[in-house]
Amino acid sequence: MIERAGPFLEEIINIEHKKVAIVSHGIIGRIMVSVLLGHTEEEMFQFSQSNDTIFHLVQVGERFHTQHFVSGDGPYPGLPPSL
Repeated sequence: MIERAGPFLEEIINIEHKKVAIVSHGIIGRIMVSVLLGHTEEEMFQFSQSNDTIFHLVQVGERFHTQHFVSGDGPYPGLPPSL
């Protein structure tokens, strides 16, 4: 799945739009966030994504600033801890 997510994310990063929303569920959401943040496969499992979690990533130069919302509450800094 990581190999499948990489080209898609590269395309999204290089488009001209300032804001992009990606809707997903399951492991693919964690994979995409991990790819964007440069995480290893091990780091990918160190945060959780419940059904009511929204990740907000803002690209600043080559890096991403990350925050998240849970059940409509937030933003909370960083990624949610693993369950």
